[in-house]
This record gives sequence, C-alpha cells and structure tokens, in this order.
Amino acid sequence: MRRLLTIGLALTLSACSDALGPNGGSTVNLASAKARWLSHGLTDYQITVTQSCFCANIHPLRLTVLADTVRTATDLVTGQSVDPRLAMGVTQLFDFIANGIAKPAAKLDVGYDAVYGFPYEIDYDLSEQVADDEGSITVRDLQSLQTTARQGTAPAAPARRGSAPAVTLPFSIFTAEP
Repeated sequence: MRRLLTIGLALTLSACSDALGPNGGSTVNLASAKARWLSHGLTDYQITVTQSCFCANIHPLRLTVLADTVRTATDLVTGQSVDPRLAMGVTQLFDFIANGIAKPAAKLDVGYDAVYGFPYEIDYDLSEQVADDEGSITVRDLQSLQTTARQGTAPAAPARRGSAPAVTLPFSIFTAEP
C-alpha cells in the first residue's frame, strides 16, 4: 500500500512540476511554459516572490514589473523598499531556469503555472561541490496591471445639435483574473 501511495504521489507531483537535472529534457518544458506566458502578453504586473537561500533578502517581496522590468520591490515583512535589482520578475526567472539547464545545475525542479506558464516554484542546487548555493524561489499572487494600461475610451458618438454631450465610458479588453 505504501508503494502504491508513493507511486501515486510521484505521478501527481510530476504532473505539476518538471524535474530538471543534468540529464533532464527540461528545455521543452521551459519553452512550452515561456510560450504560454508570452501568449498572455503580460508585461505589466505585480507578483510576490520569496527566495529561500543564503542571499541578501529572504523575506517575501512584492514586485511591480513594468515593461518586463522590475521597477519596485517592497519587503512585505518590514514594509521597506528593496533595491529592485535584487529581485527577479518572470522574464528573469525564465533566464535563471535557462542558465540552470545550460550549466547544468546539480538540481533544478520547476513547477509552472498551468494557465499563465510562469514558474511558481523553483528548487535548485547549482553545484554539488559548492556549499550554500542551493535554495528555492516561490512566486504567487500574480496581478495584472495591464487592465488599467489597456483601458481606453469607447469611440464617442457624433454630437448632435441640441443634444447632451456624448459620454465616453472606459472599457477593458481584459476580464477577470484567476
């Protein structure tokens, strides 16, 4: 029974993530996830990123990303601003994964969001011979900022003499977020 449970758990986990080791076929998984991300056209968004490692900041960071560049990073524990160059948005996370595949990393396990394709969990060990280079990154709370960026005004109806001015209402081509 224990063996059956272990096999079931392994199959469940493999459906949610990609084990990317030195011999893994991870480039296809990365390309598929990246294509899914790009198909949504999200370049302006907010995410919460938590990095567990021997690094500068291990508190959750709320990032504001505009034009695929991290513009602000706020430490959610202290409320203080953090240098945005210390944070990685989705594009930089894809680059991090690609570098881990190319090197190859001793361990690189990645879970990709089923809808948007962004990496929501990365467990890594860059080298078995180097101490303290392993860690994990989690991404959550994706919120598009393009709802407001993509809002416009509906075309105004031609004004008629003696009528009230035409009213333009904002509209959005973006619908609800998950």
